[in-house]
Amino acid sequence: VASSGVLGIVIDNPSRTTPVVHAIKESSILNGRVHVGDLLMSVDEVDCRGMTAVAVSKLIGSRSQNPMRTLRLLRGATLDDFRGDSSHMPF
Repeated sequence: VASSGVLGIVIDNPSRTTPVVHAIKESSILNGRVHVGDLLMSVDEVDCRGMTAVAVSKLIGSRSQNPMRTLRLLRGATLDDFRGDSSHMPF
C-alpha cells in the first residue's frame, strides 16, 4: 500500500507479459519495500499483466492523488513462470 504522490519506481515490460520493477529511486516512498525484479501484478485491483510500461505508468499516475494505492507485487518469480497457460497465474 502506498500513499499519494510520486512512487519513484521505474516499470519495464520488454516481453509484454508482466510488468517488472526496473529501478527504484532512493527517495521512493516504496524504497525498502519494493525490489528490482518484482513483478507488478495489479494496481488497485486493475490487472497489469500484458500492459506496456507506458500504460502502467499512466495507470499509477491517474491514481497519484488517491490517499492510498494498492500495488500487488510478486517476488521470487520470473517472467518465464507466466508464459503460456494462464491457469498458472496467481489470481
